[in-house]
Amino acid sequence: MVSTETQAAVDAAADGDTLVFDGATYVENVVLSSRILTFEGNGSTIEATSGAEVVRLLGGSTLIASDLVLSSAVARGIDAASGATVDLSNM
Repeated sequence: MVSTETQAAVDAAADGDTLVFDGATYVENVVLSSRILTFEGNGSTIEATSGAEVVRLLGGSTLIASDLVLSSAVARGIDAASGATVDLSNM
């Protein structure tokens, strides 16, 4: 089952917000544009659909993520455009 929960939360989040996951698995692709967001994974997994990257960061985006699994069958876990920043821990 494909989910849109994470993307909906990203779209609704303000710059600097933290998204706290509940340990579940989410099957979706996430795009972050021009914001700084933190993902607290709590052991959750985001699994890409259609073999694309799990998280795509557009220019000016920053993702700070911890305790989160990013899973993709054929592509990258994170695709960071020029000007994007990624800070990962306990991944």
